[in-house]
Amino acid sequence: MLELDLQQRGWLDTLNIKKNVRRAFNAIISEREIDQSVLRSAWKYLGGEKVDSSELNTLRVAKPQLNNAEEFASVIDVIAKTYKVQGNKLLIYLIDECDKLKILQMLIPRVNGSISFRNLLDLQDVGFIFAAGAEGIRNIPSILQAQEILRRIGSDYMQELQAFNRPRSRGFLRGLFNLVVDKDKLKVLATIKKMGAKSFV
Repeated sequence: MLELDLQQRGWLDTLNIKKNVRRAFNAIISEREIDQSVLRSAWKYLGGEKVDSSELNTLRVAKPQLNNAEEFASVIDVIAKTYKVQGNKLLIYLIDECDKLKILQMLIPRVNGSISFRNLLDLQDVGFIFAAGAEGIRNIPSILQAQEILRRIGSDYMQELQAFNRPRSRGFLRGLFNLVVDKDKLKVLATIKKMGAKSFV
């Protein structure tokens, strides 16, 4: 996923991202053959895990663990921009069972989850689909009801689906696929399938 050619690799230094995130990604996007242990350490760090002192020195990061919303948003931002650079593709996350965010809020009451969501929704090259089971939009988790979050999602993009209804669900999925599926590539794949090809690139 992050294998950029040599002409493209310099773009990472042009991004406005957190310094420690940049350094960890630089350990992955490298001009030299990289040690698998370095890759594991880098992804471990970018995933929010704590690295030991030797890993910290190898990655050249200033602290052993990412721990704030801006840093984690930077991680998602780099991955999304990589998709765009490699194939002009939009990265979309489908986040299911968002009703469970209520449990998270009860377990960690001091965490302001809306800050994390705000940072994610401000990213330009990534999309998010949130799905939550609730008796009406008013009963979705309060994190998603915060005004700063609702403004970023937009009321036109909030859809309330009743208990499974086949025609409405089909319409919702068709509308979604209309937005995200590359129709030209789909036609090529359909043609290859008709020709009976067993494999294609």
